[in-house]
Amino acid sequence: MRLLASHFGIDLPGFAILSNHFHLILPSRPDCVETWGDTEVAQRWLMLCPLRKDAERRAEELNEMELNTIRNDPDRLKMMRTTFATCPRSPFVD
Repeated sequence: MRLLASHFGIDLPGFAILSNHFHLILPSRPDCVETWGDTEVAQRWLMLCPLRKDAERRAEELNEMELNTIRNDPDRLKMMRTTFATCPRSPFVD
């Protein structure tokens, strides 16, 4: 969980794992995401959603073409920054 949280602009100050469910404390950190450059946003996105995977289904090393596809698209970068800076509310929480 901490590994995934480290890829997003969120903190994970606490969690509880119970027998049939879990609870997470996930405060958003848009201030953190604002400090990321375009390359860092592209790298983080492609590590979470790789275009290419190796035989063990891990992300392959990124290349300039993949990074440029994102870096040269301001609308896509904006969407990615928004995604990284927010923690969607669970549909199961009132």
